[in-house]
Amino acid sequence: MNIESGKKELFFRLLSKNLESEGFKYIKSRNLLVQKKPEGTFEIKYTSWPMFLQVETKIRIYLTRVEKHKKNAWGDKYYKYSTVGQARGYFYEKPELAVLPTDTLQNVKRAVDLEMNFFQKKAKPFFDTFSEIIFLDKSLNDNPSNPSWINFNPIQSSFTAMVVAKLMSRENLPGIFDAHLDQIVNFNAQFEEKGKMLRKYLLENI
Repeated sequence: MNIESGKKELFFRLLSKNLESEGFKYIKSRNLLVQKKPEGTFEIKYTSWPMFLQVETKIRIYLTRVEKHKKNAWGDKYYKYSTVGQARGYFYEKPELAVLPTDTLQNVKRAVDLEMNFFQKKAKPFFDTFSEIIFLDKSLNDNPSNPSWINFNPIQSSFTAMVVAKLMSRENLPGIFDAHLDQIVNFNAQFEEKGKMLRKYLLENI
């Protein structure tokens, strides 16, 4: 086993041991830890630099109630993204905390400790809060004219927001949908068609 493989094996062995006690299953082929619950799937994804010099964490939630309506609205245009998700750096003001140095075996062990601290203080509360439709709706739809980055970017956040607004039976759905369509177009007009498809489906169904 070379140094790169040794560091990677150590990192995921220590990390998965800790997170499996929290209900997560390690998928080695994807550098991924997954937890499945009735309401959906929770993922912690790790991306490593060449030579396993550092690691970046991304957390994602796939809520079944939300994703099924995206699928119904888009058909074969649907692709698995997330309902809600963030990179580690979103939770910290200091950019050096966005990634975990893993250039030495000592730093690998330290990275596992830092990652477990991140899980307990940031990721787990994020999972607990935004797996609840009511809190997700409040975050995204109390002021739909403000762009949200709760799902990595305003486009994906607005797609989620539109479905959640419908599930929560928000008043003035056309106005909320139009506000989110504006966010989508302002960020990237190429996604306008998918926004309109979702709007039409939600107004005519469920």
